[in-house]
Amino acid sequence: MTRRLLCALAILAPLSLCETPVAAQSIRSIGGLPATGDNYVRVTVSLSHPVPLPGDEANVYVDVWVRRGEMRYRSRTFSSFPIGNVKLEVPFLEQAPRGLEVLHSLQRVALQHPVKEGQTGFQLNRTQNVVLEAEPPDHPSTGLFQNFQRRRLVIPVRVLGNGNIVLPTVRISGSVFLPDHRAIASVGGTSPGAWRPFTADSGITTIVVNDLRARSDCPLDFCGAIGEQFRLLTAVSNRDVVVKTPFSFKLRLEGDDGVARARTPDLGTLPEWKPSFVVKSEGDRQLVTGMREFTYSLQVKDDSVSQIPPIHLSYFNPKTDKFETLQSDPVPIHVHQTAPVTASAAPLAPTSSPVDPSTPAQSLLPTVTQAQARIPETLRQPFPWMFLILGMIGLFLSWHLLAWVRRRVVPRILRVHRRRRMVRRAVAQLCPSKVTLPIIKQTFQAFLHSRFGLPPGEITALDLERLRAHGVSQDLVRGCVALLTDCAQIEFAPGLQPRSPAELAQQARQLIEQLLTAPLECSPIDEPCASTVQRERETALAY
Repeated sequence: MTRRLLCALAILAPLSLCETPVAAQSIRSIGGLPATGDNYVRVTVSLSHPVPLPGDEANVYVDVWVRRGEMRYRSRTFSSFPIGNVKLEVPFLEQAPRGLEVLHSLQRVALQHPVKEGQTGFQLNRTQNVVLEAEPPDHPSTGLFQNFQRRRLVIPVRVLGNGNIVLPTVRISGSVFLPDHRAIASVGGTSPGAWRPFTADSGITTIVVNDLRARSDCPLDFCGAIGEQFRLLTAVSNRDVVVKTPFSFKLRLEGDDGVARARTPDLGTLPEWKPSFVVKSEGDRQLVTGMREFTYSLQVKDDSVSQIPPIHLSYFNPKTDKFETLQSDPVPIHVHQTAPVTASAAPLAPTSSPVDPSTPAQSLLPTVTQAQARIPETLRQPFPWMFLILGMIGLFLSWHLLAWVRRRVVPRILRVHRRRRMVRRAVAQLCPSKVTLPIIKQTFQAFLHSRFGLPPGEITALDLERLRAHGVSQDLVRGCVALLTDCAQIEFAPGLQPRSPAELAQQARQLIEQLLTAPLECSPIDEPCASTVQRERETALAY
């Protein structure tokens, strides 16, 4: 009974997990369980560069390792043992050791590892709360940390001098939720287990800074690259070159992240290059991670050169603690004193000679053959002229077509859109709840004007009969005449109301919908027809 009560208290005890958004509260060990350390939580300190050089900027990694294991706590599933109330002490973050410059302050490091709303995170140096970067799900873990999940704090630093840099011990403490198979089954969505306090430290970390250029075995062609394996490739823009004519030469170094340290090789000082080439560096660029390219402009001094000599570069292998040398393949080239003459090139004109006074004036004029010889070959062919003429004709026709569309088609389209807007507005005004007789009459006549292009003015029964000749059915014409007749009766004889305004509005809406969907032979009425209707109306009114 006592054991079950203790386990229930451990599960229900309020705790702030580094990954659970709950309030932070104190943690007490249950049942006097002893503190645990390296078996469940570990902390290590390392440098991003395996072989740092003086002046390098790198990152110090403070890694917190938590044992993997699927655990449930408060209905959440964790891939590692839950930890809470974690305190992380990094002494060199506030006081940098000798030979090392910390580039970011404690406050800036905390800003780069912010705590999200509802989280507590780790308490860093008793003042700031941070959330450490979690490792990717597919991150491989080997060796002593095969069964651990990593969280990382990144601190940017700069290496100042040569020698050993001693980093003080980094400590971490808190509580970890461990499985307890003796406890009762899961309660409230929490796996059976208990909270135990833990402490762990990294020990003293020593960073060895060795200036590789100061070593006695450092070769003269050391480029600064540090890694285990590299490859050197070359490329040239043209293999047929002319003496003292520049051409492009590219040198590519491929390998791991250590290519970022490589400096631009000075090819002009190499013994194999100096007698035969004029070398000018045009910069370098990082193509992708692990690939860097150096570009040069070369000039051959004389035509005795038959190849671009191989290049030797040395790099440092930290695994073997030795310098190793790379060698590129030689590039064969063909050097000419002058530019080679192609078959299509025009012959050079002869040098001018003194004119003989006895020579006739006609013979001094260039002949037709000589004049044609001076015209470039491309202009003597018919195809360029034909394409130019066709292009000008196409441009002329396109311009006139665009002008015709803008003059004829665009106004019609705009007129149709205006009529459609008027129709939609007319249908919207015929609302039975707030419609009146003038609105019905005005809206329906405006629709007829916009739909059929009738001349302005009052629409009569004679105007509507003219619509029959243009495809409008007899039933629709009669319905329009009946609607306008009822509106006139209500307007001029208010005492006789055959139908209410709501019924007239409903009839107008139905007629408008039928007229919109009915097929027409000529829609809208063209200008001559509209003019004829106007003249007949004026004649009828005159009598």
